[in-house]
Amino acid sequence: GNTIHLASPHPLEEAIERVRTNGGKVVSDIVTIPAGRFAYCLDPDGNSFGLFGR
Repeated sequence: GNTIHLASPHPLEEAIERVRTNGGKVVSDIVTIPAGRFAYCLDPDGNSFGLFGR
């Protein structure tokens, strides 16, 4: 399936905690690239999405 990518206006750690609190799962470590940082997650239905932040 497809993976959507979302930009978080909040610190990435805060966004990741919201994923966990709301029944999602974080499936990658935080990866740092020159443009910022990202992590891959699954929502409670198993849909894949990436979170991007600075």
